[in-house]
Amino acid sequence: MSNLRIKNKIGEILTSGYWLIASLTGAFFCFFALNRGGVVVFIEAGFFFVLLNLITGQYKLKQIPSIYWVTLAICLYLIIFGYLLASHEVKAKYVMYLVRMLFIVFTIHCLSFKKIDSRVYEILPIIWCLSICWQFVAVKFFNMPFGTYGNPHYLSNFIISILPLIVYSFWVANGWYKWLFILFGLLAFDMLLRTGSRTAFLGISFSVFFALFF
Repeated sequence: MSNLRIKNKIGEILTSGYWLIASLTGAFFCFFALNRGGVVVFIEAGFFFVLLNLITGQYKLKQIPSIYWVTLAICLYLIIFGYLLASHEVKAKYVMYLVRMLFIVFTIHCLSFKKIDSRVYEILPIIWCLSICWQFVAVKFFNMPFGTYGNPHYLSNFIISILPLIVYSFWVANGWYKWLFILFGLLAFDMLLRTGSRTAFLGISFSVFFALFF
């Protein structure tokens, strides 16, 4: 009986939702703060824990909505016919971009079934703010005009992705520290202005209009 309990305990630990959170958070920070260094490891680690949940029955195939299967089918269609019909060599790294996107989608969906202490989600904004500080220091103090990226559009993509998270954090936070999110938002917006990315400005303007409309 004790061996069974030990096995159950190990299975419970390995299928914990906190591994999924750690994987997604690590992927986010590596991609946006470290210029993609190490992001592959975290994305694939997240999917590894999804597979563990599938094997142990914690995450069942019947729980996956049809729209996810449709997305998977479309991606497989693109990959298979890309290899069969492409007039040039298909580079494996580009195929893996699509595959890892699916890994992230299913990792997030698997996490949605997990019971997570609400205090964990209160820590996540720290990751977002640290990412902003990382890029701001690179721009201001190390004379790297595009942060840790070599292209202004990568930095602008990071900023327009993180600004909604900062606004949300300000909206739901209680206490005096919520006003710190305005400071981080201003730092991010300052970097966005310096990129001069018209695509980013168009995207964030349309998104704001879309959100206000609904």
